[in-house]
Amino acid sequence: MLRVPAHVVVIVLVIVGLVALPFAAVLLGADRWSQLPPDRPKIEAKQKTDRRPTTNGQPNAETDGAETTNPAVAEVHPEAAQADASKDISERGQEISEYWTVLGYSVRVTDSLLVVFNFLLFVGTMLLWWSTRRSVNIAERALIELERCFVTVEVTEPGIEGVSSGRFSVAGKRLEYRCLNYGRSAVHITEIYRTFPIIEGADLPEPVQHDFEQSRHLPAGVIAARDFPYIEREKPMTIFDSRIYEEGSVEKYRVFFLGYVTYLDVFGDLYVNGFCFVFDPYGDRFVRIGDGRYNYIEKLSD
Repeated sequence: MLRVPAHVVVIVLVIVGLVALPFAAVLLGADRWSQLPPDRPKIEAKQKTDRRPTTNGQPNAETDGAETTNPAVAEVHPEAAQADASKDISERGQEISEYWTVLGYSVRVTDSLLVVFNFLLFVGTMLLWWSTRRSVNIAERALIELERCFVTVEVTEPGIEGVSSGRFSVAGKRLEYRCLNYGRSAVHITEIYRTFPIIEGADLPEPVQHDFEQSRHLPAGVIAARDFPYIEREKPMTIFDSRIYEEGSVEKYRVFFLGYVTYLDVFGDLYVNGFCFVFDPYGDRFVRIGDGRYNYIEKLSD
């Protein structure tokens, strides 16, 4: 089952919330924004003057020579009313043109465009963050790969030879192998395990896996640097089976040297390096043999 880290879930939820919040704000406020201002008809009022009628054809003494003014009467001129209506329609058309319909709501164009711009700005920011984070991860991996150690075991003195008599000889010999570090940083060698099985025929011995209990633990301060390998030496008389001294042992048996070494790098990661060699009696040397079950590098710590 795929397990998603908690921080990834939190980031996704935050992104969804930030994206949905502006649109929710626009839709919730759409009813208020959709109320267009009401029409305000304009009526022109004009003062109208009138002259009182005379009595029996004679002017009224009380009002003779004087004009009476009637109260203001609303008078709508057709030309003015048409002009005002045209003006109102134009203004209303301009107001309507500032809105458009989104999901059945009238939304102000400028507000919706501002939301879209902020959304695009947010997306661009997230893409920039993702790109920057990816660049940082690549740089970090490159630094680790550049500085990390790479330890392997090589046999420099086999401690045994195949003689013309048809059997192996260890007289005056010693076995020497080294933990070589091809990385740029030094490592701390923590454990070593090795065995020397003798197998009859063309078979291979059983692979050796890391076992903390069977390993020989080295003291603190044992390191292997690029120009300073860690060296181990063994006495052949104490490590090889006595069957190597039998007549015809060279043709009958194969001598193996296999095991593993564990080391701690500068980043605090623990690795195990497995190795397997078989003795070549015609070249008087140990040569590597076996597949990934015998020769491997594995990371033990998370």
